[in-house]
Amino acid sequence: MSTPVTVPMTRCCPEHRDWATLAEHLLDDFSDVPASAIIRELSRARRVAELFSLELADALDCAELIVRQSAVSATGRMPCSASTGGPPVTLVHVA
Repeated sequence: MSTPVTVPMTRCCPEHRDWATLAEHLLDDFSDVPASAIIRELSRARRVAELFSLELADALDCAELIVRQSAVSATGRMPCSASTGGPPVTLVHVA
């Protein structure tokens, strides 16, 4: 059995003030992903964060990680075991 590789998830800044700022930063960072896909994923992540009644700062952090992971996977910026045959990749949030 292979050992997972831990890779830090990069972030654009330490925190976001609101949903609009987060959306803008994600759209800038993933300009190669259709904007509609980023917004759709952010909307889903926001609903999940609200479902769990997270405080705004926690909701924004959680949503950012969800969207970044999805966008990284979609763009192939992160190797995954399915495409490389290597060990599974675990993305971790580094504060």
